[in-house]
Amino acid sequence: MGSSVDYWRRALVLGDEVLFEDRLPPNVRDVYKRDATTGMLGAVMFGMAIPFFANIARHTLRASEVEVGIIMMAPVAGNLLSFVWANMMEGKRKMPFAVISWIAARALLCTAFFITSAHWFVALVAMFWVITSIAGPAYSALMKEMYPDSDRGRIMGYVRVLSFFIIAISTLAAGPLLQTFGYRYVFPFVGLFGVAAALAFHTIPTKETTGDPNVPIGEFILNSIRILLEDGGYRWFCGGIFISGFANFFASAIFVIYQVDELGVGQSWTALYSFVTLVVSMMAYYYWGHHVDRKSPTHLLLVCNLIFAGIPLIYCVATQAWMLLPAMALMGFVFAGYDLAYFNGVLHYAPKDRITQYQAVFAFLMGLRGITAPFMGALFVKWHWLSMAQVFIIAAALTLLSCPVLIIGERKYRTLNDALPAPVFVSKDCK
Repeated sequence: MGSSVDYWRRALVLGDEVLFEDRLPPNVRDVYKRDATTGMLGAVMFGMAIPFFANIARHTLRASEVEVGIIMMAPVAGNLLSFVWANMMEGKRKMPFAVISWIAARALLCTAFFITSAHWFVALVAMFWVITSIAGPAYSALMKEMYPDSDRGRIMGYVRVLSFFIIAISTLAAGPLLQTFGYRYVFPFVGLFGVAAALAFHTIPTKETTGDPNVPIGEFILNSIRILLEDGGYRWFCGGIFISGFANFFASAIFVIYQVDELGVGQSWTALYSFVTLVVSMMAYYYWGHHVDRKSPTHLLLVCNLIFAGIPLIYCVATQAWMLLPAMALMGFVFAGYDLAYFNGVLHYAPKDRITQYQAVFAFLMGLRGITAPFMGALFVKWHWLSMAQVFIIAAALTLLSCPVLIIGERKYRTLNDALPAPVFVSKDCK
C-alpha cells in the first residue's frame, strides 16, 4: 500500500515538472493551469488545420497566385480594424471579446464540409482570421492582468512549449488523415477542439476594465496615431518590425508556390515541414521565454532577424524537398522569438491603462504590411517582374536592413530617456 502511495506521489511530482507548474509562483499556478489547458486544446486545431491552409488551396484546389497571396495575408488582414476592436473594448471586461471571437472563428471551420472550390476555401480562411483578430487587443490586456511583468515571458514560454508539443503531434497525424479523409471532414472535427479551448480560457477569473469607454472612435484613432509621434521608443520598435515583417510577407506566398510548383511538395511533406518547425519552436519557446525576461524585446528581435535572413537564401539553393528542412528548423526557432518579442514589446512600452490602444497601433501597422507584401511578391512573380530567387534575395536584404533601424531607434530612445526629467518622460502618453 505504502509503495503504491509513493508511486502516485512521485507521478504527481513528475507531472508538475513536465507541466512546469513547480517552477511558477504559487499565486499564478491556477491561472497557468487553465491557460495551459486552453493552449493544448487549441493546439489540436492549430496543428491539424492551419499549417495546411495554403497547401490545400494550391495543391488540392489549384488556387491562383493571388488566392495564395490572400491566404498568406489573411492572418493579419483583420488587424486593419484593430482601432475599432480596441475602441469597443475600452472600459469593459476584455474576456468576452476574446472568447466570443474565438468561438465564432473556430466554429467556421465546420463549414469546410460544404466547400469544394478554391475561392470559397480562400473566403473561409480569410473570415477565420478576420474574426480571430478581434481577440488581439483583448488578449494583450488579459495577459497583462493574468501574469506579473517579471515572469510573463517565462510563463508564456511554458504555455507555448506545451501547446507546441501537441501541435507537433497533431500536425504529424494530420498528413495521413487529410490524405485519407480530406479537409472537408478533418477541419470540422478539429474546429470543435478550438471551440473547447475558448470555453476553457473563459474559466480564468479576470475583472479589470481598463480604458475610457466614452472616447469616440475618431478621437481614439487620433490619440492612437499620436502615440507614434510622442513615444519615440515605440515608434522605432514598430518601424523595425514593420520592415522585417514586410520582408517575411513579401516572400510568404512565393515560399508556398516554390514548394508546390518547383519541388512538388504535397501534404505529407507539408506535415513534415510543420512538424520540424513546431518541434524546434517548442524547444525555442523555453529558451526565449527566459531570454526575453532578462533582455529587451529589441535585443531579441535583432537576434531573430539575423537568423531569419538565412531562410530565404536556403530557398534560393534548394532543388529538392528535403533541402528545405534546415529552413523549417530555423523558422521554428525564430518564430518563437518573434512571438514573445512582439507581444512583450507592446506590454513593455504601453502604460497599463492604454494597453489595448498600443496593441491596436501595433496590430494596424502589422496588418498594413500583411495585406500589401504578399500580393506584391505574388504579383511580381506572376507578371515576371521578378524571379522567385530575386524575391527571396530581396526578403533577406530587407530583414537585414531592419537591424540598424532597431539599433538606431534603441540608441535614440535611450538618449531621450537620459535627457528628459523623469516626471516628463513617465507620463500618460509616453512611458
